Amino acid sequence: MKEQIALSALALVAKEGLVGLSAKKIADQLQISKSNVFHHYPTLDLLKEKLLSDLLEQLLSWPEDAFSEAQTLDAFLEQLLKALIQMDETEKLGYAALLQFHTACLYDVTYRKPFLKAKEKAVSDLCKILSRFSEAAPLCLGRVAESIVMTLDGMGLHYLLEGDADRIRATWAIHSSTWTKHLTL
Repeated sequence: MKEQIALSALALVAKEGLVGLSAKKIADQLQISKSNVFHHYPTLDLLKEKLLSDLLEQLLSWPEDAFSEAQTLDAFLEQLLKALIQMDETEKLGYAALLQFHTACLYDVTYRKPFLKAKEKAVSDLCKILSRFSEAAPLCLGRVAESIVMTLDGMGLHYLLEGDADRIRATWAIHSSTWTKHLTL
């Protein structure tokens, strides 16, 4: 039941934002009592923290060899794009919920720290991968990696809004050429 509550909460956050999350809505969706929700998650804040933690863990849990088949920088960047535009419905729901938390972290420090820590890890992981394709200075690798993370955030949002893979692909190509230029100087 605990997992079902979390999945219901995830869907509510994705569709209605954090302000739309309530024990009553979860209970109504699952046809259980509110007390059952609070039995598993004593407060909504604990449920929100669990959701965010799980979403960030999932986002950062790419296997060590996830991009090992990419032999070139262009192939790696194409794999990142495919991961974005080939999300299944469950992944889209999780991404939409993550974006809701992302917005909330602008105003609520409870969410800001985990996001910044996750961004730092994503940048670090990308630097390691990019260093396989480039001998650029660590500062350059870091800035390109950070740009990729920020671009994935923004393009993910627009892909969820528009669903236009061709448009995302065209925009990605512009960014990709810039990253390649900086990494091959």
